[in-house]
Amino acid sequence: MSVLRCGLVPGGPGILGILGTLGCGGSGLGSEPRGGPQLQPPIIESLSLDCDTDGGRWLLQLEASSWTGGASSFWTLDGAYIEQHAIDAIAYAEDGTGESLELSMGMVSDWRQAGPFVTAFTCAEPVDVLVVLYDLDDRQVDCRVLGPDPQRWAALDVPSCDRIGSEPTAR
Repeated sequence: MSVLRCGLVPGGPGILGILGTLGCGGSGLGSEPRGGPQLQPPIIESLSLDCDTDGGRWLLQLEASSWTGGASSFWTLDGAYIEQHAIDAIAYAEDGTGESLELSMGMVSDWRQAGPFVTAFTCAEPVDVLVVLYDLDDRQVDCRVLGPDPQRWAALDVPSCDRIGSEPTAR
């Protein structure tokens, strides 16, 4: 017998947030199979960061090995000014074996106008980015550091990470 979960489900931007916002439609989303999927802690399987100069947009895409509790990204040029942006789940495997997350941001010229989906960082700037992946219990389980100065993050008040580059995490 399946258990149908309706309404908001805590869990933030990850899979539980998606299930909660979909409500109780007849599609079966939000229901849990007998015993539920046997989930492994998620790891980053792929990560890409691209900037479209003509369109004025950053695109960060992440593929995780199982359902996540979402991800966060931290952006800086100098360590003095840091922006934090959520990376939201956009698709997931029903059996729990994967999740796709994405952050698409426009650019503004005034840092005071930066927000959840807009940034003060342009494509021309050598931005450093820290990506942190969380499990369903909101624990940090994987991370990546991208950019020209990966050691910058060690001295800042952000989650710690020693995985540099976009290579997949080994199990």
